[in-house]
Amino acid sequence: MADCKALVTAFPDLLNYNITGTNCCTSPDPENVSQRVLCDGSSRIYHLDLAANGLEGPIPDFSALTELTEL
Repeated sequence: MADCKALVTAFPDLLNYNITGTNCCTSPDPENVSQRVLCDGSSRIYHLDLAANGLEGPIPDFSALTELTEL
């Protein structure tokens, strides 16, 4: 799981998603069963579909993100 703010820092395109009061990213289309970013109730992301978000290439080095607790 990873904090939404840290992922938005790494992937600015995620700002297209709704960020609720609990800092949770969700799909812009709540009816879409293949949501690209899924969160639990405590603002932690448990699924991030990089390809569906148009992100390609090597996964970036997250070690510099101090807010990232686990990925």
